[in-house]
Amino acid sequence: MLALIEKQQVRKRTTRFTGESNIGLPTLAERPRSVAGQRWLARREPMLDSLEGAKARLHQVVLESAPVSAETTGRRKRITARLTGAPMLAAVVTAVALVGVVLISIATKPPAAPLPKGGFVLPVDDQIEGVLSDYTRSIRDAKPELPVQMPNPTILESLKTSTYTLKNGDTISGVAKKSGLTVGTLISFNGITDVRRLNPGMDLRIPSMNGTLYRVRKGDTLGGIAGAQGVKLANILDANSIKSAVIVPGQELFLPGAQMSSFALRKALGTLFIWPTIGVITSPFGMRHDPFTGVVEFHNGIDIANVLGTPIRAAMDGKVALVGNNRGYGNFIILNHGDGFQTLYGHLSKSLVQKGENVNAGQEIGLMGDTGYATGPHLHFTIYKNSAPVNPLTYLEKK
Repeated sequence: MLALIEKQQVRKRTTRFTGESNIGLPTLAERPRSVAGQRWLARREPMLDSLEGAKARLHQVVLESAPVSAETTGRRKRITARLTGAPMLAAVVTAVALVGVVLISIATKPPAAPLPKGGFVLPVDDQIEGVLSDYTRSIRDAKPELPVQMPNPTILESLKTSTYTLKNGDTISGVAKKSGLTVGTLISFNGITDVRRLNPGMDLRIPSMNGTLYRVRKGDTLGGIAGAQGVKLANILDANSIKSAVIVPGQELFLPGAQMSSFALRKALGTLFIWPTIGVITSPFGMRHDPFTGVVEFHNGIDIANVLGTPIRAAMDGKVALVGNNRGYGNFIILNHGDGFQTLYGHLSKSLVQKGENVNAGQEIGLMGDTGYATGPHLHFTIYKNSAPVNPLTYLEKK
């Protein structure tokens, strides 16, 4: 206890300022008598000596800086003495050290790249994949605090079929409506090429969903079929209960959601071609007597008679393949409709389209006339399938 009291008394004496006197060591009479107090003072003496030396050097610098009066010199000495006190010196040294550390860190730190608009730096190319993977993993592993209701995925069941027997008065559109299907679905699924040939007593297969039937061709793949028909591959697999990617030519696949082409549908419905003009059929397709010579010969189209200048219209969407004139058909137009179909319009008084022009079904393309080998104003109309003439009445709408 005595040693502690002595330490406190010595500390007070070594930090007292009086006038121009500075921090000094206690005199021998003031030194502590206990061993502990003397040891404590011995540890303090080197530090105090160094402070005394620093204070003396600072006095010398201040006194040599400029000649001043004695009073000013005394005042400077007192200010210097106060500045060189232990607490103030320690604070100055600490501040200088901190400033040095900051300056060094600024000097050695590489310049920051300018941030792009948005406030973030994009990773370099070789890090993008890893960054995206980490981001995806963080989203996948994140657990939301609140339950999130996800929509149930659509599960497509396997195709099921039933049978319907046609009755008197049934039509393909009526059966489709009862079954909740499209006309195209029934036509495609049953391979109907002409609905006019359907009769009572015939059985129709009724699928459980809309779609079309597709027959696999050589070189086909499931992915290629799905892409070409605009159907999801998974839906094809589900509807047909396919467990292998192997398909063979001739195999039938149901394509859920697919639709028949407009061309194929109109062909099956018997509305592939519209009537090119109005009038009376004066000469049918097939064998006939030549109107000039009376010789029996083949007539490759039908003749529709009416007054001169009656409008002639395109029987189907297509492109003008040829506009010309010859001795037999006079002024004529040939339209190309695709899928092997072409139409011929002969004996025109005037053509209203040019070669290469696209036309729509019902568009006026010419005027009825009697040019060429003709007995009067009429239209000679021929339908070609793969370059061979076919009976137009098989493809024209029923009147």
